[in-house]
Amino acid sequence: VNKDAGYVTLLSIPRDLYVYLPGVKMGRINTADLVGKPFFPGGGPAYLEETILYNLGIPVDYYARINFDAFKAIVDTLGGIDVPVSCAIQDWRLKSPELDPQNADNWYLSTQDTGLIHMDGDLALWYARSRKNNTDFDRSRRQMQVLRAIFQRAKDLNFTDLTKIPALYEQFKDVVQTDIDIGAILRLAPMAVDLDTSRIHSYSINAAHVSSWTTPDNPPQNVLIPNPDAIAALLDKAFAAPEDQPEPIQVEVWNGTPNGDWLALALDNLRARGFAGVAGQADRQDYPAQVLYDFTNGDDTTARVNLQKLFGVKNENVIAQPDASAPHPYRIVLGADWNSCIYPVPPPKPTPTPGA
Repeated sequence: VNKDAGYVTLLSIPRDLYVYLPGVKMGRINTADLVGKPFFPGGGPAYLEETILYNLGIPVDYYARINFDAFKAIVDTLGGIDVPVSCAIQDWRLKSPELDPQNADNWYLSTQDTGLIHMDGDLALWYARSRKNNTDFDRSRRQMQVLRAIFQRAKDLNFTDLTKIPALYEQFKDVVQTDIDIGAILRLAPMAVDLDTSRIHSYSINAAHVSSWTTPDNPPQNVLIPNPDAIAALLDKAFAAPEDQPEPIQVEVWNGTPNGDWLALALDNLRARGFAGVAGQADRQDYPAQVLYDFTNGDDTTARVNLQKLFGVKNENVIAQPDASAPHPYRIVLGADWNSCIYPVPPPKPTPTPGA
């Protein structure tokens, strides 16, 4: 959290990242809490902070930890959240939250289609935790989406109002384990009031920064070996000084289809790729395919190429139209053949018909 510059950086660390557990051994980063709990001053959370500092050089000021029930309660207290689901996912889900998870008959294969989906606490937890047919990296992406949606909903309901925070703190202090006190929360709250979600920057340690490896342990462990240079470059970008943070390139989005949710999905995809999406008004809703307008002078085509790839725009639908007076350097028009899923997620299989 950078109060002076007015932005927040989110960094996702994969649970299987193979790191040095200070003073003990090599191990997965998600074991640090358990390893440090019996001996480290401050217990598991403090030892995890020490592990992050040792391996990634990131000082951690505070921590917060909640269980599944508390997470669902927070989302439900907000009246649910709106999450842009750009890739359909499929996984097993309890038929009802109160059913016994040990009974196989209480589960069914659930599919969440794409769209701007309003989620209650149970659905949000399922969406954030699903691992079937996708990767842990994709799960990290979905968890960041959910965090953003929670923050946006809290702002929409004015829960960031200083006068409401003490009551919320009392409501959740017994289910949220944290070392941040009410005073620190109140000092940070004014920033939250004015913080636009475009000022929340998301980064993740993903497949580009690690290599898979199986340890020689008994039993062996599947872990992720850090690529030091790649991770250092990522962290330099994520935590650069405010004056070194480039402003994201703005892209106006027209939804040239009758699919109302597609605008939200396109804006979220742009944000995920480091662009700043701006909602525009399409002139019609019968575009058969995507159209990309480039209003720049064409000296640097990097952004154009990236946008063309991101939205699957055919070469003949890329229109160079230099215009120094254009409000935004690029415009993307969504067409009927747009595929919102830009992540390597296998499509859900048809749900089997009982008895078939």
